[in-house]
Parts: sequence; C-alpha cells; structure tokens
Amino acid sequence: AKDKEIEGKVIVRLLVAQDGAVEEHEVLKYADASLRSAVEKHVYDLKFKPGQKDGKPVKVWVTLPFAFKL
Repeated sequence: AKDKEIEGKVIVRLLVAQDGAVEEHEVLKYADASLRSAVEKHVYDLKFKPGQKDGKPVKVWVTLPFAFKL
C-alpha cells in the first residue's frame, strides 16, 4: 500500500477476551484490500485491558479505526 501511495481507514470490531487478547475480529469498512490485509495480519498481536463487570474481567466488543496516511 505504501508503494502504491494508498491511504484510508479500516474499521474493525474486536472481541477482547478476559485476558486482554483479541479473540475474534470483524472488518466493518475498509478503503482498500491491501489496508484490510495489513490490519488483519496484525490484529491478533494487539493486547488490551479487559472490560470489567462487578470487578471481574469479561469479554467485550470494541470498535477501532485504523488510519493509514502517507
């Protein structure tokens, strides 16, 4: 994408597990297939602070935008 000077956003919905790891993902929107591939290649490397309910960690869905600019 960088060589082709492609810019844009990829919006991803992630299921964050009780340990903060990404358990599932769903791409909601993307500007270009190469940007989508870049996000999907690394989405499971992300780590989050898990959601909490009544003081205990729980799974939670979050939506994140990834912006690619040159």
